[in-house]
Amino acid sequence: MRWFAVLALVLSVWMPELGRAQRYKFKYFVEIPPQHYVSPTYRSTFRSLSIPTQTNQNREVLEAFRQPEKGRIQVDLAPVYGTAVISSTGADGSRRSVSESRVLSFLTRYGLSDATSVTFATDYGWWEKSGASLTNPDEAASGSGLSDLRIGILTNREFSARSKVFYGFEAGLSLSKKEEGGKSANGTAVVGNRFSGGHSLSPAIGWQYKAEGNWLVGVRADVTLRQEKRLVTADNREKSESKRNSLAVAGLFEKKSDYGLFGGEIGHEWAEPYSVAAEGGPIEYRDSQNILSLTVYWLKEVKKDLAIKPSFTYSTVPDREHVAGYRFDQYDVMSLQVLMRMEL
Repeated sequence: MRWFAVLALVLSVWMPELGRAQRYKFKYFVEIPPQHYVSPTYRSTFRSLSIPTQTNQNREVLEAFRQPEKGRIQVDLAPVYGTAVISSTGADGSRRSVSESRVLSFLTRYGLSDATSVTFATDYGWWEKSGASLTNPDEAASGSGLSDLRIGILTNREFSARSKVFYGFEAGLSLSKKEEGGKSANGTAVVGNRFSGGHSLSPAIGWQYKAEGNWLVGVRADVTLRQEKRLVTADNREKSESKRNSLAVAGLFEKKSDYGLFGGEIGHEWAEPYSVAAEGGPIEYRDSQNILSLTVYWLKEVKKDLAIKPSFTYSTVPDREHVAGYRFDQYDVMSLQVLMRMEL
């Protein structure tokens, strides 16, 4: 009878745990974190979702700071659709433009270590703009092709038991002058390209904190230092755009649930004044510009090492009276993308 009592005691403890494990096996046993960088100290209080990312030493980080584990490759592919409607009124009359773009974005990251990764990114696509002003009733233009190549490195360090700091940089490489596209003086339609026309360097720093209630919050700041841009008009005239450095800051937030990972970003970018000089033409001075943006996204596992991430971004200008003597009557820029993420 003594062995029977012992067996009954063991079964009374083991059987409920077995049932609980079977019921929640995808939550607890298929544990692939959903974010960029993560600290092993979070595991006891912030269990990661089963979304492909890193191992135990690099878990639960904000999407903006994502890194694969050492020796693994992360690949992101995303079709992106964007629209921009901008209308303004100035001394030379009114101006309105409507832009549309379709792009396939590509990004890959490689984990040099559990704390450091390198990134390569670019995108290929098409854009088209229609518009009119008092001096030019037809400002239609279009362009297609590859955009600038972006190469970066990112690393992280423990700041406290619940927080981390991240720092790194990204270099943007323009492989050609920017061809603006549009109609030439004889009415011929000229297709432009998608290069920016100048190289850039963007050092960045970020911080995240594990809050109560399965929330991750953080901040990010980066400075973009731009080289003077080289441009070519539809009439094959050379143009140059002075350095237009910018500062961007953003607040970040994410919350995990049984339905996936929900997150967002509220950002503010300030770009300094600049000038544009055209061959055989006057120098145009452009004022500084402030842009506010909001991004929301949802991240969900499809299967092991494969996830989807739809997101939506809206941008506008808060100070509509302060840009080059113009008043913006409308400034709405939106983009929608559906990202597919794989880890190899």
